[in-house]
Amino acid sequence: QRFVAVSTHLYWNPKEPHVKALQAYLLSKAVNDFIERNGLDASKTPLAIAGDFNSLPNKTVADIYDPVVPPGGLKSGAYEGLTTGILPIKHPDHPQQRTKAECVRELKFAFEL
Repeated sequence: QRFVAVSTHLYWNPKEPHVKALQAYLLSKAVNDFIERNGLDASKTPLAIAGDFNSLPNKTVADIYDPVVPPGGLKSGAYEGLTTGILPIKHPDHPQQRTKAECVRELKFAFEL
């Protein structure tokens, strides 16, 4: 049986979590494109993604980068997108929330891990 293994290293700077969220989104699209180009069925092909995501799955303590953390914590945009398949436009790490760029939609990832 075939499987897909991927390794990545997302941007490091904690001041720019929107860059990591966008990189994770683009990674999901690139992996999905690779699977389709190679004639594999994404729903049946085992997928392993490993790497340095430079992201916390759940931040519970405020810091200079995220001075307000909601009760229950804040999932990084990269983590939320990769684990749920979507990064809502209202998420603090969505590119529209951190830059002046206008992105009129949520980011729909190609898969959920």
